[in-house]
Amino acid sequence: MLLAPPLAGDVGWQRLGSGESVLVSYGSDGGRMLYHFGDPPYAKRAPGGAIPGAVAIEGPYDVIERRFRNGSVTLSGTVFLPSTPGPHRGAVFIHGSGASTRDNFWYVWIADRLARNGIAVLLPDKRGSGKSGGRWEVASFHDFAADAAAAVAALRGIESVARDRIGVIGVSQGGHVAPMVPDLVPELAFVVNLSGSAVPIEEQLKLELTNTLRQEGWPRFLIPLVRPIAIRTVKNRRPVWWQKNGEADPIQHWRRLSVPALVVYGAEDEQDNVPVSRSVERLRAAGAGIDIVVYPDSGHALYAPGTKRIREDFLQRLVRWIHSAASEGEGGLGSAKRGSFTNSRSVSASRKARRSPCSAAVRPRPRLVE
Repeated sequence: MLLAPPLAGDVGWQRLGSGESVLVSYGSDGGRMLYHFGDPPYAKRAPGGAIPGAVAIEGPYDVIERRFRNGSVTLSGTVFLPSTPGPHRGAVFIHGSGASTRDNFWYVWIADRLARNGIAVLLPDKRGSGKSGGRWEVASFHDFAADAAAAVAALRGIESVARDRIGVIGVSQGGHVAPMVPDLVPELAFVVNLSGSAVPIEEQLKLELTNTLRQEGWPRFLIPLVRPIAIRTVKNRRPVWWQKNGEADPIQHWRRLSVPALVVYGAEDEQDNVPVSRSVERLRAAGAGIDIVVYPDSGHALYAPGTKRIREDFLQRLVRWIHSAASEGEGGLGSAKRGSFTNSRSVSASRKARRSPCSAAVRPRPRLVE
């Protein structure tokens, strides 16, 4: 594991001249990013050097840049390290499809919440994105799982992080990869899948393109005729990727999973990217102790209804679950509590599904049409 050289200027928590407390962190392009988690939240590129009028303050966690390797590929990411004494539980993010970096505010928002609650987080740039080497366009799901395993090893190299209390959080297509990681990492503590389908990738592509064509206004009777052309077009854009991953079915990995697992969906994602009902059905039949939560009034990004903010009840649930799942011994969800199904309701589950109002700038998209 390599420690990245320091940037010009400070990173960490600062108070601006306006009185706002912000996090200045490492950016994926070699610069710095500035994040505000108050109201309104925002993310933007920080200026070079010192920020005029800003002063350093104590924060709930520190940020550290880490470089690490998976074979010949050098990867890079940011560690959110709680300021409280360890040993801390830990989590490694696994990105969704396409190019994806640590700058994505959706990921950072969750990392911030976890770090504020004593959970160290490694948020990397996906291979071939930001400061990470390699090419995601020609990588297999096994390659991505090995990247995640290398990230777990990097997080284990930090003294204040408990090496046997680290797990992975797969987001969107990263949810296909997450259950593969325990095969590569001894003593992995848990697996979380956020909005990642549990069906063959070919089946997800079919549903996604069906929804896309419907949303574009194609008549229902024409969609079955047009869809094969759309599928061929998608696969021709990334032929090597589809050759390596086109027959992938994540359920085989869920069936043999032996660590605590949490899967979270927004039911409205059924109208967009993920076959939620089929995924839940397959996961419940997998025979493993998988905790499944479905929010009827959220979509792919798990936003609170009518907003573009991640729902608070989900964030609280995630923190509690990780602390329980990564506890020592057989406590928490490592015993009889595992394998639950929760249809969480903040509004009636019978309300008509609608497409999640997700901003492309922050949305964790599984788009197989990348």
